[in-house]
Amino acid sequence: MPDERKRTGVIAQIVTTVVVAILVGGTSPWWWREVFPARQRGTSQERPWVPRTAPANPSPSLGSDHPSPPNPGDQGPGLIPSGTPEDMSRTPNSLPGDAIIHFRVAKLEGRDLVIEVDYRYNSQHGDNVLVGASLKGVPSGYLPTRLPPARDGTVVLNMSAIEAGSSEALEIFLFENGRPAEPFARRTFPYRMRFE
Repeated sequence: MPDERKRTGVIAQIVTTVVVAILVGGTSPWWWREVFPARQRGTSQERPWVPRTAPANPSPSLGSDHPSPPNPGDQGPGLIPSGTPEDMSRTPNSLPGDAIIHFRVAKLEGRDLVIEVDYRYNSQHGDNVLVGASLKGVPSGYLPTRLPPARDGTVVLNMSAIEAGSSEALEIFLFENGRPAEPFARRTFPYRMRFE
């Protein structure tokens, strides 16, 4: 009986992750290509996955020292953000104190990224808060990561570019578990990178 519960729990976690990825807007989790490898166009052979090392000088991550442009539509017509992380992270679901403060690329290997996200959020969101991210300009996926109980800190997020291409920006968002389509903090940082 315990083995059956464990098996059911693992399947439920995978299904939940896939549903969250679909609801967030077409992104898929980092493991998607491992489970469903892409096929080369015009052939039935699977494309081998070959890890690559990061370029010598990847584009630097930009954080609170370099304000990102506001998220169109999030600030309301005619409103100009003051430039604070809280203002630049605001969405219709935000509460006072919700902010994505800064991010750093901790590791870049081929199409796989590990980023560190500095955040804070209002305690009214509860203890079931997750972080996600997507690359702009290239299809990407992420592994939804639960934030620790602390209302501010740094969390590590794994993500991946699904296809080769160039990113223009990196969007990071916080959401309550079960509500991925309603981020309560979202911030876009310039991030230009070519993924092979």
